[in-house]
Amino acid sequence: MTPRGIPLVAFSNLIKPVRPEITRACSLEFDFSQVIPGSRRLFAPVPAHLGMVYIADDRGTGTLELDRGRFFPHFLSERMTAAAVPTDDSDVGYFATSHSVYALAADNPSPRRLFSPRFEVAELAVTPSGEEIVCVDAAHASCFNPDGRRLWEAECRNYFLRPQVLTLESGDILLSSGPSNSTIQGFNPGGELSFTIRLDAPPLAIARTTSPEDFQVVTFGGAPGESVKIITCHRDTPIAEVNLFETAYEARAHSHFITLFHASNRISFIAGGHVICEYEAEGTVVDDCWLPVVNAYVVIEKISGQTVVKVFRLIEERSKIP
Repeated sequence: MTPRGIPLVAFSNLIKPVRPEITRACSLEFDFSQVIPGSRRLFAPVPAHLGMVYIADDRGTGTLELDRGRFFPHFLSERMTAAAVPTDDSDVGYFATSHSVYALAADNPSPRRLFSPRFEVAELAVTPSGEEIVCVDAAHASCFNPDGRRLWEAECRNYFLRPQVLTLESGDILLSSGPSNSTIQGFNPGGELSFTIRLDAPPLAIARTTSPEDFQVVTFGGAPGESVKIITCHRDTPIAEVNLFETAYEARAHSHFITLFHASNRISFIAGGHVICEYEAEGTVVDDCWLPVVNAYVVIEKISGQTVVKVFRLIEERSKIP
C-alpha cells in the first residue's frame, strides 16, 4: 500500500526534475512513520532520483523505501557517515562509511566502492566534475580523485563542532574551522587557497544558493544565548546578513532550505531569509533529510525510548511571503 501523499514515480528515471526555488510559506503533511532499530543518521546520496533514504546506526546501514514504506536494515554492513552530490540534480551521488568511499548511480541500486581514505570521514563533498572527492574529519580535509589518489590536504580545526564542507557550481570548495578563530576557507579544485572569511561566531552549516559563486553561512550568535545568523557571501565578500532572532543547537543545509534544530524540539525551515515552515517534534530530533523529487521531508526522533522515522510532504501555500 502506497503511503498517502507520496507520488508513485519511476525512481530510476534519469529525467531531471525541474523545481523552482521555494519562496512561499509551507506546511508539512504527514505520510507515515515507522519504529526502527536505534539509528542516528539519515542520508539521501542521490536525492533527485532515488525514492530511498539510507538510515545508519552504530553498526550498519539500512534503507527506507518511500513508495512502499518499508525499512530494510541490511543494505550495508558498514555504517554510513557522510553523503554528497556534485550538484543538486546529479545522477550520481557519493557516500562514505566507516571504511570506504562509494559512488551510487540513480539507475543502479548497488553502490560501487571507490577507495579507502584510511580515516573515518565525518563530512564529504564532490566537485561538479566528479574528479575531486573531499573527505573531512575534525582536523583535516583530504582531496582524492575517484581512484583514491590523494591530490592535496588542508588543515581545519573542528574539534567541538561538526565540520562543514561544500562544493559550489563554480568549482570552489568551502571548508569550515571553529569554534575558536572561526573561518570559512575557499579552495580551488587544485587545492590552492582562494580566499578566507573570518567569522564572529562558529559556523553551523554552509549552503548553496541559486548563484554559482554565492553561498550562505549559518552561524551561532556572537555570544551565548544570541540568535542564529545567516550570512550570504560572494566569494570572500559578505553581501547580506539576516538575524533570525532564534537560538539553535544544529543547522542542516538542504537543496531548497535550511533547517534549524531548537532545544524545544522545534524545527524551523528557512528559505530566502524567512521562516517558511515549522515542525513541533514529539520527541528529541536526531537528524533529517530532504528528497525533492518526491517532495519528502524525513526526520528521526527519539520518542519514549523508541527510534521513530517520520515522512512528511512539504506543501507550499498560495500566499507568498511578503
